[in-house]
Amino acid sequence: MTNDDNWEHYKKLVLKELDRNNNKLESIESRLGSIEERLAIVNTKIYVAAFVASAVITSMVQYGIDTI
Repeated sequence: MTNDDNWEHYKKLVLKELDRNNNKLESIESRLGSIEERLAIVNTKIYVAAFVASAVITSMVQYGIDTI
């Protein structure tokens, strides 16, 4: 093998590794996007539950004050 052949072989290996790493990165980015979406949904559910609980507690307190 000549130096040119060695370089071509090495270049192919490097490009293959870069392509493999790019595929992994795309997969990680996709999974991260999915996690972010689910986190946004959970946050929204928490805010709604806190609002409902606040409304119920406020109503109960107000009812208690009105009955005194």
